[in-house]
Amino acid sequence: MQNDDTGVFGTAIPKEPHIPGVEITASFKQKDIEKKPQSFTQWAQVLDGKFVITGSTMNKLPSGAYEIQTTDSGFLFTKQTLHVDELIDFDDSKMSAVLEEIGRFWDRHSIFQQYKFLHRRGYLFYGPAGSGKTCLVQQIIADIVRRDGLAFYINTAPRIAADGLRDALRRVEPDRPIVCVLEDIDAIIRYHGESDVLSFLDGEIQVDRIITIATTNYPEQLDRRIIARPRRFDRLVYVGMPDANIRRKYFKSKLLNMSDDEIEQWVDISDEFSFAALSDLIISVKCLGNDLQTTAKQLAYLLKSKPSSEKFNEPKERFGFS
Repeated sequence: MQNDDTGVFGTAIPKEPHIPGVEITASFKQKDIEKKPQSFTQWAQVLDGKFVITGSTMNKLPSGAYEIQTTDSGFLFTKQTLHVDELIDFDDSKMSAVLEEIGRFWDRHSIFQQYKFLHRRGYLFYGPAGSGKTCLVQQIIADIVRRDGLAFYINTAPRIAADGLRDALRRVEPDRPIVCVLEDIDAIIRYHGESDVLSFLDGEIQVDRIITIATTNYPEQLDRRIIARPRRFDRLVYVGMPDANIRRKYFKSKLLNMSDDEIEQWVDISDEFSFAALSDLIISVKCLGNDLQTTAKQLAYLLKSKPSSEKFNEPKERFGFS
């Protein structure tokens, strides 16, 4: 593999008992209990000798992807519905090499313990938009779900997420393997500040058995404190546009009744196309009945064009209702 290297359950006990799982806003009313009385089936102890009714409980979160928020009742873990296209295993590619390396990482927990290291790893994927970073992240999430682990999207409030993982999740499930994803980390830093992101990456109390994944289209916008610090990000991986082998595998998985010669025509005509462009090429030609050559030219122009309002006053063909 090519290496591109540059360089949690509960809060403090409230004075007044709350009903976990129900009071998620300050506007909680008695009518909220009356709406679904059947959802309360057990008692929860909130203080010594004090109990409130609560819904059903479980020893572990169902495997899947989550977001972490705070409510009046503590941390709220919300499961996310993953709407993704069919995932394809690209053998003998950088993607497969990264997935294989991550798989070996999960199998070496006892070795990390032997050397008294926290079992954690960080990856930063960078490259042009549409190059396949999100596809790789989805593969990693699918893998951790198959391992009965958890994935967390850290797109909002990194400090809250760090507290939720450390003070809530790890109190209930100390050894559950987890993946945390910061997509477009440069945008997260601009919105929340670098200190919040650094707090998540290496706060005062570290989280064990975790892989942190971040992506960016603009690595040059990241401070070296982010990208040149092992144990924050141990691997910087460039993800370029899909090469011919990946495009061939992609088209073969989608265009099942097509000959090898026809597949090669699609491969040749889609050089430098992003994954989104590869998908749209198939949709435009096979689903909408458009011409292959014409569609490929239109997509190539779209990928390279940079529309600007400065062109509004340039002479051009009229197109409108006049």
